[in-house]
Amino acid sequence: MYSIETVKRKKINDAAVMYTVPAIGGVGPNDELVMALTVDTSTTGSSCIRGLVRIITKRIGNENMPGYIDTSELCHVESRDGLTWRKTTPLVIKGIDMIVENIANDIGGIFWGLEDHSIWIDERGIKHVYFTIAFGLGKKQGYRVYLGHAEGETLASLVATNPVLSPITRVNKGFKEVVISPVVVDGIRINLAESNDGGYSVISAIGTEEYYMGGIFYALPRIQKKSDTPGVLSTYLLPHYCLTSSLNIIACLSA
Repeated sequence: MYSIETVKRKKINDAAVMYTVPAIGGVGPNDELVMALTVDTSTTGSSCIRGLVRIITKRIGNENMPGYIDTSELCHVESRDGLTWRKTTPLVIKGIDMIVENIANDIGGIFWGLEDHSIWIDERGIKHVYFTIAFGLGKKQGYRVYLGHAEGETLASLVATNPVLSPITRVNKGFKEVVISPVVVDGIRINLAESNDGGYSVISAIGTEEYYMGGIFYALPRIQKKSDTPGVLSTYLLPHYCLTSSLNIIACLSA
C-alpha cells in the first residue's frame, strides 16, 4: 500500500501535479482495462474507503478509431488511503436483469453492459447509483443508452428502478453520466447529463422533483441551435418542461 509521501508525482503545469502510479489497474497492453473510479463519500473517513469502478470485459475494434465497442461491468473497489484501490466483487443490483431483458426485447438490442456510474447520497442517507444501460442496434442503427438507477442503504443492497431517462425518438440516442446538483429551487433540482444532438455531444438539463430523487426525470427542451465551431462552449436559454415557466441557462458543449 502506497502513501502520499511515497507515491511518485509529476508536475503537469503550474497548477496541477499527477501521481504517476495508477490508482487501480496497470498501464501495460495486457493489463485489465479499468476506468471511472467513483468514491462512496460516506466511507472516506473510515479505515476502508469504498467505491465502484467500470471494468472493460471485452473490446472490439481499435479505441483510437470511431466505432469500437466495449462491453463492461461495474465492480466494488476498496482502499485504505484513497491512492491505491483493489477490485473486490462485481456490483449486484437486485432486479436489473429483468429491466435489461425488457428493454432488449423492446428495441431488439444487444446489451453491452452497465457503464458511466455515479453515486449520490440523499439527505436521508440513501445511496443512489446512476449508470448507463447500453445497447447496440447494429451498424445502421447504432446504439441506444438509458439512464439506469438503483438505490439502497448500502452499495451492497441496491435495488433497481426503471430507467429514469430513455432515448427521445427522433431527438437523441439517450442520456448518460448524470451529475446531481446540490442546489434545490422551488422543490426542483436541475441536473446535468450527457446526450447527443446529431453528431454533437451536448450537456442536457434534467429536472427532478425533490420529493423523490429516483422518480421522474424531465428532459428540458433547449433552443435548437448548435455552435459551428467544435469545442466551443455555447450558452442556451432553457425553459422548464412540465415543471415551471421560469428560464434556466445551461451550457451545451459541442464535441
